[in-house]
Amino acid sequence: MHLKEDGTLDPQSVDALTPTELNDWVRARLREEDTQVLEDPRQNVGQYFLVGQIYPQVHPETQANVRRIVRRFLEQLSQEHDDWAGDTAHSLLLLTMDLGERDLAEPVRRMAQTERYAEDAALHARLLQTLTFLGAKMPVAFWKHEAKRNPEQHLAVAFTGLLAHSPYVALGLLADVPLDTEERQAALYPTLRGLLADPDHRLDDIQEAIDTLCQAQALSAETCDFLAAALPELDRSEAQTPTDRYAEPLAVLGVRGLPPEPVSLDYASQPTSPDYTLTA
Repeated sequence: MHLKEDGTLDPQSVDALTPTELNDWVRARLREEDTQVLEDPRQNVGQYFLVGQIYPQVHPETQANVRRIVRRFLEQLSQEHDDWAGDTAHSLLLLTMDLGERDLAEPVRRMAQTERYAEDAALHARLLQTLTFLGAKMPVAFWKHEAKRNPEQHLAVAFTGLLAHSPYVALGLLADVPLDTEERQAALYPTLRGLLADPDHRLDDIQEAIDTLCQAQALSAETCDFLAAALPELDRSEAQTPTDRYAEPLAVLGVRGLPPEPVSLDYASQPTSPDYTLTA
């Protein structure tokens, strides 16, 4: 490997590697075994980081080779290969997030839906996080299951995963997992604040969704109060009434036949999606 005068890795030296050499280098970085390019100990990041950092700078053919290598490593992880365990598995998933390529999502999706990976709570949480980073659209029932399985740990990532459907569906999760504890509120607060800067979601849509769910009493009063406090930028002066616009999303969440006027709605008694079960 060749370093530039400023001490950074020269992308051309990565392009010059054969596919086998590139495979061995990426594997060594993930296993913290690379001695060719040493890290600044003050940075306190894993060796995987350099691969993700150099990825946008290398030739498209090298990028394709890196994706193939990472995909192969993910498949090995899904088969419980001995090379990928403990911190090495986390480094692989962190690199997968750094690359941000959606075509890497399939093996991650399979692992996240497999019960044996849920037995390792830290690895399962990392799989869920990776799915959201890759923009993988998982079933509503999957994310609801994860949020109810471990609300304090999985609520924020499940909420983020449901945003791939719509802000309304994501906010509807709070009917099943109300924000009735400080731990849940603290876990979700950064995600809620992030909505304000998210170009994929209009503030008007977020406000209308909150108004519709709260006026229909699908969300608890405590949850509605917290949403108002967490998102003071939303205009609450003229709360909108529920409309037919949300008939389909409400049905997805298990609330059917919402009338056009605000009414008391016993959300818990409504038919819900069937329980989601991870595969063995």
